[in-house]
This record gives sequence, C-alpha cells and structure tokens, in this order.
Amino acid sequence: MSELPQAANRVNTIFMTTYFVFGALGTMLSSAGWKLWGWNGVGLCGLVFALMSLIITHCTKNK
Repeated sequence: MSELPQAANRVNTIFMTTYFVFGALGTMLSSAGWKLWGWNGVGLCGLVFALMSLIITHCTKNK
C-alpha cells in the first residue's frame, strides 16, 4: 500500500459513496414499505436486503 498512497483514498471514497447510496436506498424503500404495508413492509424490505447480501456474499466468495 505504501507504493500507492492515493489508492487508499480512492478505495475509501468508493466505500463511503456506496455506503451512502445504499443506505439512502434502504431508507427510501423502507419508507415506501411502511407507507404501503406498515411494519410488515419494513420487515419485508429488511428481509429482501439481508437475502440480497447473502446471495452476493455467496456468489463472490473465493472457493
């Protein structure tokens, strides 16, 4: 990492940007779930995001 000190900054920028974008998306979808179906919609939104996370982790895991 010492050879490319700018690389750490770029990786951090990518991480924080995606963290913000998907956090905002989760908030928006949870709010829509609340408006449409109340707590069941919020729970469903959380379940969908958790399943998506598991699928992505499974598909990208080094075998």
